[in-house]
Amino acid sequence: MRELRKINIQASISKKRLTYNESWLNIFARVTTLLLFVPCILYPVIMMATLQFTNANELFFLYLVFPVSILIGIYGIFRGLTEKRLIKIETSHGKETITEAILTLAKENQLEIFRKSANCIILNSSDPLSFSEDRKKARMFFIGDGMLLFTVMRFGYKANYPVFFTHLFIKRDLSKLLRKGGVNLT
Repeated sequence: MRELRKINIQASISKKRLTYNESWLNIFARVTTLLLFVPCILYPVIMMATLQFTNANELFFLYLVFPVSILIGIYGIFRGLTEKRLIKIETSHGKETITEAILTLAKENQLEIFRKSANCIILNSSDPLSFSEDRKKARMFFIGDGMLLFTVMRFGYKANYPVFFTHLFIKRDLSKLLRKGGVNLT
């Protein structure tokens, strides 16, 4: 299980990368998870190189299923390698307004506030793709004047596969809340 121990907030903000004490089991789990996406790339490439595709069903796999599988494998590896990179949202607002926007987002999406400090807020939710309540999806926000850095990671007892699209939805929602014309904090 991945653990967030001793998050270094200042180093995370300056490096724009999540910085915390990571055990060797976490590193091993991340490498193992990344290796699970390699067959999504290799198997279709080997099949495309060695087989002769003649009928319509085989051509369906050649032109649709194999390319989609390769894209999923490449994107899964990319997200696994970049999940600790913090996504930056620049704004003209101060820390208090940014904090209010994050708490509004948490309230709208029914997210649990796991940690709240001056420069760091961590929101948790149950993972909808899991049947266990132990699997969580954590949204980590680092707040500075005029900027917000965040990342999203999964936490559970088994493989912690990367989050594919949640970070895009969060960036869109927070950008709407923090748009230059004003903050919708009702």
